[in-house]
Amino acid sequence: MNIGIIAPYYFPNVKGGGEVSLKILSEALVKKGYNVVVVTFDGKEKKEEVISRVRIVRYSGLAEMAQPLTLLPQVLLVLKRFEQEVDLFHMYNMSTIPGAGLYKLLGGRKPVVATLNSYIGFCPIGSALCIVQNKACNLINRIKCLNSRKNAPKILHFPYAVVYPILTSLSKKLDAYIAPSKAVKYVYTCHGYSNDRIEVVPYFVPMRARKISIVSKCGDPKIFKILYVGKLDVHKGVDILIQAFSYVARCHRNTNLIIVGDGPEFGKYKKLVYDLGISSKVFFAGKVSISQVWKYYSMADVFVHPAIWFEPFGRTILEALSFQLPLIVSNVGAPPEIIKKAGLVFEKGNVTDLVRKLELMIENDALRKRLISNSSTVLQGYHAEKLLGKIVGIYERVLENRN
Repeated sequence: MNIGIIAPYYFPNVKGGGEVSLKILSEALVKKGYNVVVVTFDGKEKKEEVISRVRIVRYSGLAEMAQPLTLLPQVLLVLKRFEQEVDLFHMYNMSTIPGAGLYKLLGGRKPVVATLNSYIGFCPIGSALCIVQNKACNLINRIKCLNSRKNAPKILHFPYAVVYPILTSLSKKLDAYIAPSKAVKYVYTCHGYSNDRIEVVPYFVPMRARKISIVSKCGDPKIFKILYVGKLDVHKGVDILIQAFSYVARCHRNTNLIIVGDGPEFGKYKKLVYDLGISSKVFFAGKVSISQVWKYYSMADVFVHPAIWFEPFGRTILEALSFQLPLIVSNVGAPPEIIKKAGLVFEKGNVTDLVRKLELMIENDALRKRLISNSSTVLQGYHAEKLLGKIVGIYERVLENRN
């Protein structure tokens, strides 16, 4: 089987967990003997290379804003260009899907599968905070949401907001969709996507994931270290974690909060830490490479995922599980269904509830040990050997249906 995967970015150009998951999927497919070409739009000029036996074709011209609109003609041209080389296409970022929908509308001959790894399929900024805030996605609110994005050019906001319903309609025309969680499938079906075309297949860990020893902790063992890894944006709820930690730190002086990541709210969160008087106890690591992030997992005692949006999955949760860290996650989106018995759940946005859960982790050694002991069992459900076959099964079904 010849598989063409289309995505805005590919390793080493990593923007988030989606690119990490794409690399793991591509390499797993190649190891199983499938021919894979990954086509991206993150190069300075057209370039072909091979990374871990995966063929990469990079095109230039990627815009950072309104990608479903700006990428549409490029995606269409790429699908037409590679149509003779592949048996099917797999769109691995929601911003490429409208172009694939146009390809199908214009009579494209190859099946197209898409991974629903954000909410751009019905939300122009991809975070779907309108669900949390009970707002209608009308033209005015779309423009407001787009204008709220920091460090983004505003020239495309109005045309993007106007044509967005058309882009959504195109996005619904593909042959099959892969949702990384039940939460994602539920949200997409609520927004008009065909329930029968969406199959849930979680992200997975590599076929040969390294074994992590919890004995080799680094850092001061007398300090209880709370870790967050991810983007610093409104929907990630990091401000909730900072506020909760400020209360915890008053009674538990031997605690630190480590925040790994960057984003539009970085400056705001640093100011919040300063205003709360906890600058000496909160460490901002900023954006770090994939190879460097492991040391922060190694030194942590608990991992917190405080999102206020319907997180589609949360690859950092799998990473934390691989380091056998007990988890605390908010009660929206996929995280609660991922962690099962390896962590605690708190009410999203509820600082008081998060304080209670943090104090439980700090004070109850038996609880932490029980959660840690469950982490390996939970992680086994996300091994590539178990989940790759489901994705290949989806490929085979869409090919069969075409014939």
